[in-house]
Amino acid sequence: MAHVNFTPFATLAFATLDHRDRAYQVAVIRATCDLTDGGELRPAAEQAPVAAADQYHGDPTLSSLRWESDLAPYKPRCDILLEATAYAPKGTPAPGWPIDIQVGTYRKRLLVTGPRRWQRKLFGGWKATLPEPIASLPLRYEYAYGGQVTRYDPERGREHTDHCPHNPLGLGYWPSEIHEEAKRRDQVPVPQILAVEDLQPQFGQPLKVQGLGPIGKTWLPRLALAGTFDEPWQAGRWPKLSEDFDFGFWNCAHPDLQIPYLAGDETVALYNLTPAGRLDFRLPGYLPFVLVRYQNGEVKEARANLDTLFIAPDDRRVSLVWRATILAEPLVRILESRLLTRPRT
Repeated sequence: MAHVNFTPFATLAFATLDHRDRAYQVAVIRATCDLTDGGELRPAAEQAPVAAADQYHGDPTLSSLRWESDLAPYKPRCDILLEATAYAPKGTPAPGWPIDIQVGTYRKRLLVTGPRRWQRKLFGGWKATLPEPIASLPLRYEYAYGGQVTRYDPERGREHTDHCPHNPLGLGYWPSEIHEEAKRRDQVPVPQILAVEDLQPQFGQPLKVQGLGPIGKTWLPRLALAGTFDEPWQAGRWPKLSEDFDFGFWNCAHPDLQIPYLAGDETVALYNLTPAGRLDFRLPGYLPFVLVRYQNGEVKEARANLDTLFIAPDDRRVSLVWRATILAEPLVRILESRLLTRPRT
């Protein structure tokens, strides 16, 4: 099969099988845009290629995802992803402040705080210290609820690591069975990225992990969507997808930021995610599609869904990814990535 790109953006096509072993052709279109001082999105002079591999903020074993590979066969929803820093209002260090993300009619609010820790009370229990004032905080899962604790396990006769299955990189994970280990620590940090209603978390209380970046494939709740990989699967289907695979697995954004497909011309408003305090812009309104030419001579148009929006406010950069997933029956001869633009209103 051939793939021809008639757009000014990066494209890539590949073949895949679903969990029923049906063959598909997938076309991915990725537009990289610069954000002007006037709040306009314009195509970047140098278009970033379709990402063929995951990118991390550092060591893949010790840091969170920055961007996930674009080679997902199908996403049933749109991922809203941000690589962002929270900035204190007016640049003045503060103990904490809210941030707000709005994309069209969808909204997510979070609270960030300076470092604080839990201290043991004189007569038992724990109390959080007051947050230290800070001017900014990278919005990565390393600062959200989660983490891991290595301790000596007398039953095993060796060290054992307990980790948060929803975020093994974060702060504040102290389930009840390891509270005794906490008493031996000088520093027991509190998460710094919280839901607004979790301003005063309690020691040992599980919290919902909060963040704006992609969630790892091995983290919950995402991992549960991969299906069943047991001995029958190993004997009969390996390395194919499990029969109970859920395509929601390919959506990598925080569950609160997985939304219905965007139209592509929505307004975006970010609060306290730039030093200026507020950033407003509108998505460019591109309308990519894929023309499919089959081996039998048929020609059809395939819709390309806008299923990933990646915003990097510090870099003044926005990426949009569209994806068309086409059943390869009859056989596909050529995929043509094409583009329309809608009139501005």
